[in-house]
Amino acid sequence: MSSPLDLVTLPLRLADDIGAIARAVARLPGIADDVAGARADVETLTADLAPVPPALAAVVTDVAAVRAELTPLLGRIEALAGPIARLEAAVAAMQVDLTAMRADVAPMDDDLAAVEAAVRETVPRLAEMHSDLERLREDLSGLPFVGKS
Repeated sequence: MSSPLDLVTLPLRLADDIGAIARAVARLPGIADDVAGARADVETLTADLAPVPPALAAVVTDVAAVRAELTPLLGRIEALAGPIARLEAAVAAMQVDLTAMRADVAPMDDDLAAVEAAVRETVPRLAEMHSDLERLREDLSGLPFVGKS
């Protein structure tokens, strides 16, 4: 409902309305620049996103290929369980054998030490015997029936 004073206040309101319109018109270039910038951003984003769907399709294809290769690989890995178990058993048996061999070899070490000691004692005796034989050869060399060698 209109008031009888609306006609009186019209010039005042008109000035306010004109000021509001002027301010809005003054903001139009900035708004136009904002819209142009937004449009450029959308165009850039559209260009940036253009290769994404084909790239994603390629990744999906690659993932499917890897999965297809993994499935038989899993079977091959599971098939290794038997050979690995046999290898473990063979290594365990070898450890038992080595332990037994060590027990057999340990007494030989003492026997070989005794042989080594005997050989060491024999070397000086052989040197003595060599000296004795040389002296005997010298003694015998003077006899007329002994040939010199």
